[in-house]
Amino acid sequence: MSLTANAIITAEEVFPVLSWPAGSHPQDLPNVELAIEAVSSIIRAKVNCDLVPLAVTYTAQKFDGSGRTYLYLPNWPVLSLTSIYEDDVLLVEDTDFYVVDESLGILERAESIKWTRTKRGIAATYTAGYLTQPNAAPTVPADLKLACAMQAADLWKKIKDQAWSKTSQTVGGQTVSFSEKELIPFVKSTLERYWREDYE
Repeated sequence: MSLTANAIITAEEVFPVLSWPAGSHPQDLPNVELAIEAVSSIIRAKVNCDLVPLAVTYTAQKFDGSGRTYLYLPNWPVLSLTSIYEDDVLLVEDTDFYVVDESLGILERAESIKWTRTKRGIAATYTAGYLTQPNAAPTVPADLKLACAMQAADLWKKIKDQAWSKTSQTVGGQTVSFSEKELIPFVKSTLERYWREDYE
């Protein structure tokens, strides 16, 4: 298989974690890529948003209003916000009492004003993703890439050993217990840094 655009890393970026030389283990590549796709989805779910590894422009993307002071854009970090419509009315930043936190993709209204509760009542046109500078090649933060590589390597090992449903295994006369934790500790602590707080 080949990786989709949603994959956070490439297969080659998992190789150092597995202590593999570049270009080796071609027979294992399909399962490594499968692990990367799965872990990329897990990471997006854990950080409570659709992490965008590449800069993408969303045109009139519709989503539900929050009915609260804060509204989350589905994708972030935001590079530019072209327009935001609430119940088909175009809003202007500051003039219509909202500001944008680009790094987290959060739109904040003035304290006494709430966003609409209407289903698909928000339509936003914006560009989100990771860029080091304007017109540069997009890049995912190093800690997220490492977290993805480590978790993908861990998942690949489970696939290889068919260990995902085992609780213990006897090796050389000794019994080894498996701890079936969904995320390894480094990955869990890394993703917590990207969590968008549930503001009121």
